[in-house]
Amino acid sequence: MSGSGHFRGPGGKGANQAVAAARLGAEGALIGRVGADEAGRWLLGRLAFEGVDVSHVGLDPVQPTGLALISVDQSGQNLISVSPGANSALTPDDVQEAASSLHASQVVLCQLEIPPDCVRKAASYAQRLIVNAAPAQRLDVDLLDLVHVLVVNETELAALVGGPAPKDPKEALTQARSLRGPEVIIVTLGPAGAVVASDVDERHVPAPPVESVDSTAAGDAFCGALAVRLADGRDMLSAVRYAVVAGAAATMREGALASLPYPAEIEALV
Repeated sequence: MSGSGHFRGPGGKGANQAVAAARLGAEGALIGRVGADEAGRWLLGRLAFEGVDVSHVGLDPVQPTGLALISVDQSGQNLISVSPGANSALTPDDVQEAASSLHASQVVLCQLEIPPDCVRKAASYAQRLIVNAAPAQRLDVDLLDLVHVLVVNETELAALVGGPAPKDPKEALTQARSLRGPEVIIVTLGPAGAVVASDVDERHVPAPPVESVDSTAAGDAFCGALAVRLADGRDMLSAVRYAVVAGAAATMREGALASLPYPAEIEALV
């Protein structure tokens, strides 16, 4: 299979989510690793420019900076292959060194481009833990028990429950209810919005119609916006509604980090 056109841009789930939150007004720090290479220095510079505290991002002398190869089709949908590189070398000790920042945070947001043991360590300091279970993989029950809010897309939900991807919001809610551990489970559904499942409520939150050109980082925009709203004390449903719009806004620009929306772009779609 051949394509037409390509470009290089900054990204990575942790970086994208940190920048998404920063653009929406949050003060946040990123914990991770990059390689001691040109790509790592370039990425750290961009994150610092966006207002993200990178003092807890280490330079790995052996592993290269992580890399994602992203193919985007004519409808704006993507296929992503990730080589985590230095991210895979992050250790619980690295997380522990950032304990004071974690403990002081209203919300801690993790994803799975770092080892699960690092997520466990972060959970021990978190007042409220959001885990975006991406890239798709199975998670141990003990880790799910530590999660306050779990965010997954259809493919990631299927990996967790060991079944097919849900075809519609109703199926997504049914599968989400079968998971045990997290207080709230949110399933993002692309153009269909998201569903929210908890012990007290079940909702489908539709997305605004947009002309999508690239869905890369839409989930990261969702997670960053969700974290910001919950840290601001908003209720879960209003936070998800805002996050759904943020995710939709991110599909209107190409790229990963470059596509993450600013408040005015979200307000224009509300």
